[in-house]
Amino acid sequence: MGSITKLFLTSVPTWVTYLMKIRDRLVSLIGLKTSSRSKIQNIILKQGSSIGLFRVINRASHEILLGEDDRHLNFRVSILLDEVDGLKYVTVSTVVYFNNWLGRLYFVVVRRVHKAIVPAMLKNMVCNIKINTNSSH
Repeated sequence: MGSITKLFLTSVPTWVTYLMKIRDRLVSLIGLKTSSRSKIQNIILKQGSSIGLFRVINRASHEILLGEDDRHLNFRVSILLDEVDGLKYVTVSTVVYFNNWLGRLYFVVVRRVHKAIVPAMLKNMVCNIKINTNSSH
């Protein structure tokens, strides 16, 4: 599960990295949490560890639950690995809980971008798997 999660987290498109830098600058002005600059390749994904905006909430053999609680909203991201008929499937699910009006306002602004981020990351993840598979032959 750790390698799948690291692959997902390292498949961030360049445009998302750029937007996160802008986001961090803006939200720091109103006292919200910003992403850390941890090296994903060097991190051990154990309960309580942090990477970027994500804290490892729970880890099981088939799922890692990431998330963070902030004053405006709390969020959880589940990365679930499933196997059916010998094929492996990765499912990414998110849940957001708004703590106040600032959380609702924040999410109105980022909702559309979030809908584009996960599919782009999954697409990059598949490309990275293909590159790693081809380079190992």
